[in-house]
Amino acid sequence: MTPLLVVSVIMLASVAVVAHRLRRSNSVNHRGGGRAPLSWLVSAGICAQLHRRLRRAVAAVRVVVPPPRRRALRGAFHDIADDLEREAVAIDAELVAVRRLPLVHRRAAQRLVAPRVMEIERLAARVVSTNPSAVHTVSLEGLRDRIDALHQAHDELDRLERSAGLRATG
Repeated sequence: MTPLLVVSVIMLASVAVVAHRLRRSNSVNHRGGGRAPLSWLVSAGICAQLHRRLRRAVAAVRVVVPPPRRRALRGAFHDIADDLEREAVAIDAELVAVRRLPLVHRRAAQRLVAPRVMEIERLAARVVSTNPSAVHTVSLEGLRDRIDALHQAHDELDRLERSAGLRATG
């Protein structure tokens, strides 16, 4: 293979990887996909702004309630996060369709979609403020209390064994 061909293949592969990552980061869905144009990453248009608000709302929920791994237990918050994400994806698909409408009709459609985006944001904020991940994590203080209780129980067991003559005093 000629050096020019090798360089061309490497550049083409690099461009494909960058385009894939941009499309994935522009998606409302945590799995990627979606049909929002890449220009919406920076566009000042209403549809693009609503799209980015949906993306941020879903991303905030996914920070607090990450998608469970395979065969992992799913809690109630996982179902809520999944439903919220599905609704956001559906609204985003409407935004993609709206952008192709003539300007007069586009404005009317945007006025119908904007309150739904706001509701997604409100619901996402409620999920985030509930902080469901804190329910499953152990605080250092709680861990310290549990270790102290185990240590006290172990000391009490040693004392009882010595007093019953089951263990030599040491």
